[in-house]
Amino acid sequence: MSGNDYGNSPASDTVNSISVDEVVKSLRTQFEESLIQEPVYIGDMQVNLVTTSTGHGGQRYWFICPACKTRVAKLYVQVSLIACRHCHGLKYRSSRYKGMVEEQIFKKEQS
Repeated sequence: MSGNDYGNSPASDTVNSISVDEVVKSLRTQFEESLIQEPVYIGDMQVNLVTTSTGHGGQRYWFICPACKTRVAKLYVQVSLIACRHCHGLKYRSSRYKGMVEEQIFKKEQS
């Protein structure tokens, strides 16, 4: 093809094509479907995922705690138990700190 010989070439809109966005969207959809249909393994422990709808038409993924079957965003590993913070009896650092400060104030008031 010479420098200005575009008249004999087919136009891009007349030839079948596929975009990267289409492939990525298809792969993402397949991956998301497999997340829900197939269990996820953390170590040797099987953990299931579920989804909820967001207010903007998307989906949010959640773990199902293997111990209590509650929907949670985070699981914790202690020894060989994988479970939510409630099952492990874990507290947030901020709530522990608040309680420690209140306890110190209470002790000072009692003195």
